[in-house]
This record gives sequence, structure tokens and C-alpha cells, in this order.
Amino acid sequence: MDEKPKKTGKRKQAHRSMPTKHLEQLTRKARALAGDTEPEDHSISSIASKLSKLQELHGQLQQSLVSDSDKLIGARLRQEIGDAQAECATVQVVSDEAFDDRIITDIFREFPWSRGKDSADQSVESLRTLYSVGNKYICGFKELQIGVQFDTYHEGKLVESFYLVLAGQSAFESLSIHIHTIPFYVPLKEVEQQYLSSSAAMFISVMGDLLQAYVSRREQIKTLKEVRADKLKLISHTVLCDAVDFMVEEFDCKVTVKLGYEDLRSNLPSVTKVVAWPPPASKGKFLAFFSRDRRPKASPISLLFAESILQQVALPDAYEHLVNGLNAILTGRSREYQRINTAPPGIL
Repeated sequence: MDEKPKKTGKRKQAHRSMPTKHLEQLTRKARALAGDTEPEDHSISSIASKLSKLQELHGQLQQSLVSDSDKLIGARLRQEIGDAQAECATVQVVSDEAFDDRIITDIFREFPWSRGKDSADQSVESLRTLYSVGNKYICGFKELQIGVQFDTYHEGKLVESFYLVLAGQSAFESLSIHIHTIPFYVPLKEVEQQYLSSSAAMFISVMGDLLQAYVSRREQIKTLKEVRADKLKLISHTVLCDAVDFMVEEFDCKVTVKLGYEDLRSNLPSVTKVVAWPPPASKGKFLAFFSRDRRPKASPISLLFAESILQQVALPDAYEHLVNGLNAILTGRSREYQRINTAPPGIL
């Protein structure tokens, strides 16, 4: 007796669709519980809004990672190092080029602990010298310790100061980091391992450069957000501001910019990619998006002039050059900006 073939196709298909339907039901329930009954919006404006909220949360999280105890340590260090600087009898200005470990040795030599005298001896205390080296202030701190203040600037104005204390047995032995207020995402440990054991002066110089470059990059991004808020559609960056991506809309074109800072001691990017995407077909007045036979180009164009400028000029000023150059290219009015390459589809 022949058995009838089992009809399993529909059952299997139904079985496979059940997890998907169940997931959709759970998603709807979750949205309902959250008060979100609207369908998900995938538009650029919606994505930009969500990204802005994420960046705001990111900033709040970053601030929350700085505990109350860290804030107290920072306030105490600022006060104590400031007091030590005020007690110095003289200020000696030293150029970055002349700053070396001889100054670290001099700091150890001028303090009571190297001669076994009481630190309360005012005649000994009067020998203390505050060294001003570029954006750094260095002096003897407590016993066998050196206090360093790193000032950072943007557009000639003081933005933020960081503090660090080095400790050691003498100027002829390796120093170590005792306490500091440097953000956790700045590569302090890597710089310490590379330089501090061989040269305290080099370590201090490199840290000063790193902190100044970081603050400069951060403030450039902040300024761009403020002055071009109406043009910025998307912007994201790492916490160290060593990678930046943003999209702007100029002259009906969407322009994507990608910046990378391989040298963390630099406030200018070493890697730049700038691409302009074609405007809507109805706005085909821009010559750059048409071939010689007047056919519209499907691919975006690389703005090589902008990539070069971004590596030479600070971000807000470079953006002004980008806008002016883009306008000249799109209207075909400037020979200076005629040399452009067609970027492959999907770039950036």
C-alpha cells in the first residue's frame, strides 16, 4: 500500500516565518511600551537627529566617567601646584628647543631634600625657580616631586590647564608619574613607557604637544558646529578627536568630509577625503556634474583642493575655502579648481 507523500513545504515555510512574526510582535510591543507607535524614519534628518542625541549622551557619559574623587584631586592639585609656583623666587623662561634634562637636574639640586635641609628654611625656599617652557610651567613640588602645569590654547586664548606630578629619588634616576589630571583617553601610559625612563624633559614636551593638539582639534570641531550649524547635517568624531566625519549641504550638494589624524601631536589632519554628491536631477545647473556631451554624471566628485587645504589650515577656516572653491568648481568659473577627479561610487 503506497503512502501518500507528506505535505511539509507549507509547514516548513510557516515554521520558518514564525520566529520572524514573533520578533515583529515583540518589537511592536516594545515600541508600544516605550510610547513609540510611529514607524521608524530612515530619512537623513531623522538619522542626523538620532546621531545628535547619541553624541549628547556620549558627552554626558564622558563627564560621568570623571568621578567626584577625580574632580577633588584636580582641584587640590591645581591649588597645591599653584601655591608651589607662587613660592618660587624667580621665573626663568626657557625655549622649547633649550628645554632638556639639565633643567630637571637643576630643580632637584635647588631643593632642601638634596642637601638634607628642612624644607621650612625660608633661605632655602627662596632658591626655588619656576621654569616657563612654552605652554608648560615646571617647578619643584613636594619632597622628591616635580609639578608640571600644561596650559592649552585656542585662537590665542587659554582654554584648559592640566596638572601632573612626577616623583623620584634623584635627577639621576628614572622618575614616575605620581598623580595627574590628564583625561583617561589621552595616551599618557604609552608616552610614559616610551620616554619617561630615558628623558623626563622629552616626556614633558611630548605630553604638552599631545594635550595642546587634542584641545585644538576639540575646539576646532566645537567652532565648526557653532558657525555652521545650519549647514551641518551629520557630524561624528572620536573622544580624542583624532577621527572626524561630517556631512554638509552647500549649493544643493551634499559634501562628505573624512579627517584622520595619524600624528596625535598635530592639530591638522594627515588623511583627508572630501566628496561632493550630485544635486537632484532637476537642479542640473552645475557644470561639474555633467560630462562634455551634457550627460549627468552618476558618480560623486573628489574635491582635491579641499583635501589639500584641510591638511594646511585649521578646520573652520578650511571650511570657508572649501565653500568658495566648491562654488567655483560647480559653476566652472575658476581655472584654479578645474583639476578634479571622479570618485568611485560608494566612496565615504
